[in-house]
Amino acid sequence: MVVFDHAGFGDGRPVGGAGVAVFFVISGFLITSLIGRDLTDGMWSYQRFLLTRFVRLYPALLLMIGITGAAAALTGAARGLLVEVPGAVLYTQDFLYPFTRGSIYDHTWSLAVEEQFYLVWPFLLPLVLRRRSAAMWILGTAAACSVAARLLLTAAGQADAAYANVVTNAFALLLGCGIAVARPSLPHRAPFGVAAAIVIGLAAAGPFLPVPYIDGPVIAALAAAVLLVAVVPGAPALENVPLRFLGRISYSLYLWHWPILLLTGTRWAGVGSLPAVVLAIGIASASTLLIEEPLRAAWRRASRATQQAPLPQPARVSGSS
Repeated sequence: MVVFDHAGFGDGRPVGGAGVAVFFVISGFLITSLIGRDLTDGMWSYQRFLLTRFVRLYPALLLMIGITGAAAALTGAARGLLVEVPGAVLYTQDFLYPFTRGSIYDHTWSLAVEEQFYLVWPFLLPLVLRRRSAAMWILGTAAACSVAARLLLTAAGQADAAYANVVTNAFALLLGCGIAVARPSLPHRAPFGVAAAIVIGLAAAGPFLPVPYIDGPVIAALAAAVLLVAVVPGAPALENVPLRFLGRISYSLYLWHWPILLLTGTRWAGVGSLPAVVLAIGIASASTLLIEEPLRAAWRRASRATQQAPLPQPARVSGSS
């Protein structure tokens, strides 16, 4: 959805924003499920969590910034890199977004939102798991406050700030987190899933919405939560090889597609952007298969060896890992 939008096929509709909201819901569900599993198994370590995130995200990010930054410098498109590179590397681009919108790394605002959220959420999750019933009400209230902040900032004339910051996007992440904690189920999952997918499409198209790229992601996130509940036990339609491979390279594709579109001058060019999109898919595939996955596999082996090593007796008593 994001690439479709940035390539110029969204026709001014909030397709990309809806896609990011769907991503946040999935991310909240996945990361919360993984942390919850480690907490249950007594293997949780905040330090290891951060290191795993670093290995997962940073090599691809630094590779993309190094290559596209050099290309921007060589082509004379390096204006603003002294601000944008630190913003992307330090996960603070969401703060810069209202001032750098349309710049070469402004798409990293969503990565900043995610990482800022996960600096705090792992500390709150054990409390949530201990008091699930009360916690679900608190999570729901926090999500509602996030949406309210999004709408109030927009009403105050700060729509760019409302679109891209951790507070006004936390609702989508919290929806995914809540599903991971509560594990709700749906009777007759298929109709709910189809209906939710249709609603996501309508939210992405933005008909009848007062401020489509502010309101559309909220509706898309709510529908994505329903869709997630419908498909998590298994959905053959989402398990075919091309879709799975697209999911496999999706992080790198997100990183590369926007700078390539800008550097080739084909952002929002419609059919003219397709060669740049194909190039982005090729580079993302190479980055995923040749760099990211081997590094992650090496880190998993090292981390597994550390987990299996015998711990000193005080550490065993305290439960640290």
